[in-house]
Amino acid sequence: MYCYNPCLAIDSKKNSQPDFAVKIQQHQLTGGMVMTETVVSIQNAQFPDQYSLTLLFVLTVAVLILFIEIGFRLGNRRHGKVVKAQASQARAVMGAMLGLLAFMLAFTFATAQTHFETRVANLAEEARLAHNAFLHAEFLAQADHKRARELLR
Repeated sequence: MYCYNPCLAIDSKKNSQPDFAVKIQQHQLTGGMVMTETVVSIQNAQFPDQYSLTLLFVLTVAVLILFIEIGFRLGNRRHGKVVKAQASQARAVMGAMLGLLAFMLAFTFATAQTHFETRVANLAEEARLAHNAFLHAEFLAQADHKRARELLR
């Protein structure tokens, strides 16, 4: 990402169309002090960001079930009777696949847990900073004090 000005982030690969905009509002307080408010908005969402996670999950599960059913029916049509040696080979392959699935699931849950803990820590830090700013607004002049507290709510 290349930032050409403080209010717009532009990706050089997409014909210079903005991915997100940063709107900075400055509020002039008496005594020459300035309070800054920043608003970020996503303008050109890509494929996964356009849809809700619930919809993507349901569609993924539906496609998986569809292909599992198609594979089952094709397998039944192609091989009428199961030979005992083939069944034992299939069980070994299935066991290996389930082991790999469990391994991948463990890494997924570990990553999700780390992400959640980081998010909670960042939220607590943001709340602490907002609280400190709210308390420090008390040191401003009376007119600025009220306006600053209103903006921080």
